[in-house]
Amino acid sequence: MSTNQLNIAADGSVEDSKGRVILFGVERFFEQIVEGNCCFICGVSPNTAIFNDEHVLPDWMLRRYELHSRLMCLPNRTESQYKHFKLPCCKDCNSLMGATFEKPLREMFHLGYSGFTKALEEKGPAYLFDWLALLFLKMHLKDKNIRMNRDPRKGNQLISAMHDWEELHHIHCISRRFFTGLQLDPSAAGSLLVLPAKTQPHIENFDFLDLDLGQTILLRIDDVAILATLNDHCAGATVLLDRLRAIEGPLSPLQLRELAALLAFVNINLSPRPRFCSELDQMTGYGRIRGDDTFEFTLPQFDNEEFGRLLYHLCEDFLTPGATDSLKKNVMSGR
Repeated sequence: MSTNQLNIAADGSVEDSKGRVILFGVERFFEQIVEGNCCFICGVSPNTAIFNDEHVLPDWMLRRYELHSRLMCLPNRTESQYKHFKLPCCKDCNSLMGATFEKPLREMFHLGYSGFTKALEEKGPAYLFDWLALLFLKMHLKDKNIRMNRDPRKGNQLISAMHDWEELHHIHCISRRFFTGLQLDPSAAGSLLVLPAKTQPHIENFDFLDLDLGQTILLRIDDVAILATLNDHCAGATVLLDRLRAIEGPLSPLQLRELAALLAFVNINLSPRPRFCSELDQMTGYGRIRGDDTFEFTLPQFDNEEFGRLLYHLCEDFLTPGATDSLKKNVMSGR
């Protein structure tokens, strides 16, 4: 980050001497990003800069797997084509995101699992974590323009009203690190897994899901599977450590969905909740995002039925239309 002096606003927002927003205070985040139409990265208004559309999922990904006309399930249980998943973004930030993430990651995924993991060792896990936080944020910001009910006679409430935007403020801070230069302290990181995925002629080579309540994301590209929980202080990876150590080969799509359900389940039931903050030195400009180094968590007794409902929610689209009631009950039993 620049060593220029920082300016701190009354709401806690921080700007550098050039007026760049290094940190959005919660109030400004709500006003300009959640409820406003400013660039979700730099905060510039469309009245003062050139804007264009940023794909929520990278366009190279949509083209490679012919997803533009495919349907994605929305939180209101309706569907929309992938090609409509776009957000307005200023031209400069759009170009910077492409150079920082989309082009390098496209090349990394083309290397396959072994090449991807080797390249990731050089870049560091925080690089991938930042990108996943960005995907998660964009997925939720797009809900600002989608009604809960497609029929306007049933009300105009937006899907975005379902989201906990104070929780997503932390994700916003992480997703902007490529712009702000803030450091990510290990205490502020969440669970991040990169695992080998099965590839067979009958298995589709792409999968994606994000779970709002558990702040969990799953992305599978060919033989590379990535799972992350963005705000659990690595609790999920810690709880599942023995299970992860037992993995000896590539995982099927259902096994990966089960791991995503487990990560989300741990995060949903985490007590107490992890707390995060951004620290900045007003004179030097150095800043970091950190968590509580003394954080300790406890989990309640494992509830099979609660986990089963979550598992069924994430795996329902894998069940054939003719799936028996007993099969559905077995999945929902959580056993």
